[in-house]
Amino acid sequence: MSGSIAYILNSIVLILLLSIFFSCEKKKSAIEYYDNHKIRAEHFVSNGNRDSSKTYSRNGDLTSHIFYNGNKKHVRHYKNGKLEKEGTYLNNDIQIGIWRYYNPDGSLREAKEFLLIDNKPFLNQNWVFSSTQDTLKTQSNFFKMVLEKDTILINEPVKAKVDLIAPFFQEKNSSVMIIVTKDYSNDFNADFSNLAEVELDTTFNLNIETEMRKALGLKSDFRRTSIFGRYFNDPGPQKFRGIIVEYYYTENSVPDSLGNNYYEKLQYFERDIYVLPES
Repeated sequence: MSGSIAYILNSIVLILLLSIFFSCEKKKSAIEYYDNHKIRAEHFVSNGNRDSSKTYSRNGDLTSHIFYNGNKKHVRHYKNGKLEKEGTYLNNDIQIGIWRYYNPDGSLREAKEFLLIDNKPFLNQNWVFSSTQDTLKTQSNFFKMVLEKDTILINEPVKAKVDLIAPFFQEKNSSVMIIVTKDYSNDFNADFSNLAEVELDTTFNLNIETEMRKALGLKSDFRRTSIFGRYFNDPGPQKFRGIIVEYYYTENSVPDSLGNNYYEKLQYFERDIYVLPES
């Protein structure tokens, strides 16, 4: 009798394991065909939810593999099977986050950072790479940001330094300034669409901030470097957001009444900060 019970229990366990396995297995929910009867697209579901899609050329080569996880991850391949590009779409059509683009031999050609600014897609930074995978600064536009520390006390400021490593205005004598919100005030929201509603604080580069320059003993050119910070109101996790403004003037050095000889390029940053209560 005990042997029969054991056999039944083992069978039940096996059935449960098989049902779990098959319920998690990806299943094709639809197949699209070209007029030459080759597969154009395959769509998959997992646990009743849309999981991924594959698309093919008329010759049968895999052209893209798209994964759905709230946002949509897009992967596209060359005919030789090597990765061509990969990244994430927001709402199916807006590029968001880091996108990577590859050469047919599989080496990285370029990376781009896309943000959602004022509810619109925005190219924030880009890195172009040589055949040896070195960054080509003259063809790129990116910055480096360093925090003194990312955990602070409520009564101390977060301190940061930005270096514009690859400027947008490559051939111009451009400078940077940093815009953050004032100490203890409301911060920018996630897409910076409340720019007109918050109090702003501007810090200029180390060529203009003479007191800082003197304190640090700087002698050379730091037009594209700025040191800045701010205080926060409340303890707990915070977002430290700001705008990097690269700008230059034309020969007259002072903009006319319409600002016609002033040019600027904006870049945005967000960093996680944790604020501790007073000890």
